[in-house]
Amino acid sequence: NKCYFTATQNTTEGGFVLELPLLAKDISIFPDAVCPYVAAPGSDTVCPGQTEAAKKTNPLKVTVNKYSTLIDADDIKRALVTDKRAMALSTEMAVLTHYQPCVGDLTKDPRCDVASPQCTLCPPNSFQTACCIPVGEGEDYNMDGEFIAHYGMESEGGHAMTIVGYNDNYRTQDGATGGFILKNSWWDGVDPVLGPKHARGSHSIRYWLQTITAFEERAACPNSANPNNWYSCQGSTGVIQTNSFAGPTKAVVANASLDMCLTEAVRLDAQSQIAPLTLRCLDKTKCDPSLAYYRRNLTSVGDHFNVLCLFEYNSTKGAVSHDVCFPPMLLMDIAHTLQPVASELRENDPDHCGFYFYPYDKQLQQYQRGWEMTVDNLDVTWAAQSYAANAAKFPHLDYSLVKASTKTQHANPISGPFPIVGA
Repeated sequence: NKCYFTATQNTTEGGFVLELPLLAKDISIFPDAVCPYVAAPGSDTVCPGQTEAAKKTNPLKVTVNKYSTLIDADDIKRALVTDKRAMALSTEMAVLTHYQPCVGDLTKDPRCDVASPQCTLCPPNSFQTACCIPVGEGEDYNMDGEFIAHYGMESEGGHAMTIVGYNDNYRTQDGATGGFILKNSWWDGVDPVLGPKHARGSHSIRYWLQTITAFEERAACPNSANPNNWYSCQGSTGVIQTNSFAGPTKAVVANASLDMCLTEAVRLDAQSQIAPLTLRCLDKTKCDPSLAYYRRNLTSVGDHFNVLCLFEYNSTKGAVSHDVCFPPMLLMDIAHTLQPVASELRENDPDHCGFYFYPYDKQLQQYQRGWEMTVDNLDVTWAAQSYAANAAKFPHLDYSLVKASTKTQHANPISGPFPIVGA
């Protein structure tokens, strides 16, 4: 007879915000520490601490005074300002198909034959070619935490986040102006142990509010896994231009051991910029794990594709080093091909990062497809017994889990215009 099955049937279906009033009246709301995270598949419902005895001494008690659902962007912004509280945002998530136009070397690719089933019409108002090659499984967000509206969106389910603010002036990399600031639960970086194949990044709320510079932001949220943030050290030829779409190109680098990427001056400059310099190969089908790599330049081409050119250094005496340019790849695929060496891979500060940006334009484009994006506004009151500060007044209740679930947020590491100073 229950409307929610997440906890009882080991499924991720449900999890709706609307369940909170039901949970408050039914199975009790426990502190987070009652269920330590179990890093093993099939362990979502493993929670030995959630017992009847624990329920009897659980101090958490909440009353839902008012509940409303908002859809219009102006109503959502008004509620943020008037009620001064975070709200729950639920949205359709999408998988993207990007399109590579059949031009240059790609015209020789069998997929570009108009008779091929992989020859696809290009998106309207884009490439004026006979056909495009579709590249699927793209994310509807980039590695800076900006959500994306795209012609090739296909629904793949839903996701809930916390909406904490908005900025009408911020402009995304895709050119969308204005949107909501969200706190997300996702990890930053490339592929955690149990996670699926993703490449993600995020920022601080101050970054989205544009109260600090992008350089200052790197002290807390360096997003080291993002190829856009890798240090560029150009060789003797400067920016490498390539029109190769079919495969990687290589050029021998003379006197490689003297290349500027290997100098102390460049190493110190990369450190001062909080930008990874030395890269390692993750995908041996595309690069050599035994060699060191350094970014020359990263050039945006077409539909969210990028051409990455690198200095591939072989330190073996007498060996040959090269400048290498990969064919156009999505940024997430580049991030799964190379990553900074461990000593230069800085983690994002979880106390300050984890915020995403959801453009108003994405909301409107999803509405055009019949997809929902709603915000749930809950006015709740936590009973006095819920607070550890009142533990002495309720000696029959156990506050150990409340205390174990209470965290201290560290101060922002930015203390001035030069965040590297004192690091």
